[in-house]
Amino acid sequence: MPTFSPASSPPFRERFIYASGNMGKSWVWATFDSVLLYYLSTVLGLPLSVAGHILMLSLLWDGASNLLLSYGADRVNNRHVFRYFLLSGAPLCAASFFLIFYGSNPQVPPQALWVGMLCLLCRTGYTLCDVAHNSMLANMSTTSQGASSVSALRLIFSATGSIGVGLGFKYALASPPEQQLAAFVNVAALGASLYLVMVSQSALLPQSRIRLSDTGVTIGLLSTIRRLFRDKTFQTLCVLASLHAGIITLFYKGLPFLGKTVLLNASWSGDALIYITIGKVAVLVGVQFAVSRLPSLHAVFRLSYAALGLALVLIAVTMSGLSPALPPLLLLIGGAEAGIGMCLWAMLSTFVHAAAVRDGLSLALPFGVFLALLKAANGVGSEIFTSGINLGVAMGCTQTSALIITTIIMPISACLLSFILVKQLRQKDEIPDTKGH
Repeated sequence: MPTFSPASSPPFRERFIYASGNMGKSWVWATFDSVLLYYLSTVLGLPLSVAGHILMLSLLWDGASNLLLSYGADRVNNRHVFRYFLLSGAPLCAASFFLIFYGSNPQVPPQALWVGMLCLLCRTGYTLCDVAHNSMLANMSTTSQGASSVSALRLIFSATGSIGVGLGFKYALASPPEQQLAAFVNVAALGASLYLVMVSQSALLPQSRIRLSDTGVTIGLLSTIRRLFRDKTFQTLCVLASLHAGIITLFYKGLPFLGKTVLLNASWSGDALIYITIGKVAVLVGVQFAVSRLPSLHAVFRLSYAALGLALVLIAVTMSGLSPALPPLLLLIGGAEAGIGMCLWAMLSTFVHAAAVRDGLSLALPFGVFLALLKAANGVGSEIFTSGINLGVAMGCTQTSALIITTIIMPISACLLSFILVKQLRQKDEIPDTKGH
C-alpha cells in the first residue's frame, strides 16, 4: 500500500516550489490550447484541417502516453521515478516547444510533417513531467482543505503563465507581417526557458513529496482502470473534465479567429486571455485567504458552471461588435474557470488519497487515467473546432456564424450538461462535501 507524508500541510516554501511548476506547464498548455492552431493555419499557412489533425494526434498521443507512463511508474519499485521523469521530460519538452516555432519555415513543403514530429516530442516531454508533477499533488496534502489550498496555488501560477502567453500572443500578432514569425520565436524562447526552470525545480523537493510508493503495484492495468471506474465520483469527474477539455475550451481555441473575423483585430485574443487570467487570479487569491470559509466544493462547482454559461451567453449577444461589456464578461469567465479547476483537482486529489488508503490503489495511475481522458478530449476538441467551422460554411452559414456556433454556443451546451451532472451527483451523495471536514 502506498505511504504518505504525515504532514497534511507542507511548509509554504515546498508548496511554492511545487505549485510554481504550473507556470511553465501553463505556458505550453495555453499555447497548444489557444495559439498553436491559429499560428499553424495563419502564420505558417497550413490548411486549417491539417493543423487540426496535428494537434489532435499530438494530444491523443499525449493522453495515451500519460496512461502508459503512469502505469509504468506504478509498476516499478523505484521511489525516485518521478524525479527521473521531471529531469528528463523538462528539457525534451522545452527544446521541442522552441523548435516548433524556431524551426518553422512556411516555404518548406514537408512543413506539416516537421511540425507534427516536434509536437509529438513536445507532448512526450510534457507528459513525463505531467505524470510526476500531478501525482505529487496527493503527497502535498491529505485533507480536503489542504488540497483546495494547494490546488488554488497551482492555478495561480497557471494563471501567471497564461498572462505571459496572452501578452506574448498580443505582441506577436501586433508585429508587422514580415516580423511576426520572429516575434513568435521570441515568445517561444521565453516560454521554453520558463518551462525548463520552473518544472525542473520540483525535483528539488524532499523525497517525501516526490516519492511514489514503497512498493511497486502488482495489479494489472485494465483491472485497476475497472476498479477506478466503478467509483461514481471518479466516473463523473472524468466526464466533467472531458466535457471541459473537449467542448468548453473551444472558446479558447476560437479567440484569435473571433478577434480576426468578428472584431477585425486578431491581437484582441491576447487581451482576452489576459482578462480571463486576471479573473482567475482574483478568485484564486481569494481562495488562499478564505479557504477555511469556503462553501462545499459541490456548491462552488455548480456556481462556477452557472457563471461560465451566463458569461458565454452574454458574449454571444455582444459579439456583433467590440462591446465595452466584453472585459467584465471575460473576467467572469476567468473566475468561473478558476472555480471549476480548483474543484476538479481538489476532488481528484481527495479521491486518490482516499482510494490509496482504503483500497491500496496507486498514486500515479488515477491521475494518469484522468489526464489521459482530459488530453484526448482536448485533442478531439481541435478536430471538433476545425470540422465545425468547415461544416458550418459547407451548410451555407457565414464564417462568423459558424465561429459563434462552434466556439460559443457549443460550450454553453457543455456548461449546462456539466451543471446537471454535478447536481445529479450531489443528489446521490457521490461528491464528498468538504464543508466542516
